[in-house]
Amino acid sequence: LCKTIETGLVLSQLWAEGKRKILILAPKSLRHQWQDELRELFYLVSDIIDTRSYSKVAKGIYPDPLKEDEIILITNEHFIAKYDSLIQKSNWDLIVIDEAHKLRNVWKPAKNQAKRAKTIRNAISPFKKMLLTATPMQNNLMELYGLCTFLDPYALGTAESFKRNFISISDDELEEKLSELKFRISKFFKRELRNNVQAFIPYTNRNAVTIPFDPTDNEEELRVTFENYLKDPETVALPPIANGFL
Repeated sequence: LCKTIETGLVLSQLWAEGKRKILILAPKSLRHQWQDELRELFYLVSDIIDTRSYSKVAKGIYPDPLKEDEIILITNEHFIAKYDSLIQKSNWDLIVIDEAHKLRNVWKPAKNQAKRAKTIRNAISPFKKMLLTATPMQNNLMELYGLCTFLDPYALGTAESFKRNFISISDDELEEKLSELKFRISKFFKRELRNNVQAFIPYTNRNAVTIPFDPTDNEEELRVTFENYLKDPETVALPPIANGFL
């Protein structure tokens, strides 16, 4: 849905304004993709940093990129959680969080719940942020609240008041309250639908087809036997934690 393109446009504008200290938080598997697209599409050069490479900085082998005034750094959540105090001391013009839904449980009240997400939120709290995700959040409205606290901890009130106003409500209030919530987040929330970009992106049509399958006696015997094998608590070929999932 063009999240990287939209972000690249924002970064290019900031760069032109002289706001050139930018941190991008992305999953490990996407860091090089971010680096390639920023370079190829926007001519923005960036560096990737992680805990392993930064250990060489701590040893004095390399200069500290966190002290640079003009730099685009791409890292992951483990790095920010480990060096949270250093991140907080740097003067970032913008922090981009890709796959932001992975931090959605930050709202949970217990200290040991979503500990890394809370550490990251505290580390980047003084700076402007841009959160990106293409993953719907349909399980719990508090997940939306949690992500909004990254942008502004007071935008939707406290967790208790949010629950009281938008979750613990009657069916008669639901439509009115959800309309109010949409209005309140519209100031900082931008939702892009496939319908908005289909004119520019040739999405492949997905056609669901149901195909009946009748197993033979031997195939059914194999299925049942293998299923019983997986359910066997004495199985040593698989770790116990995987048995339920399988």
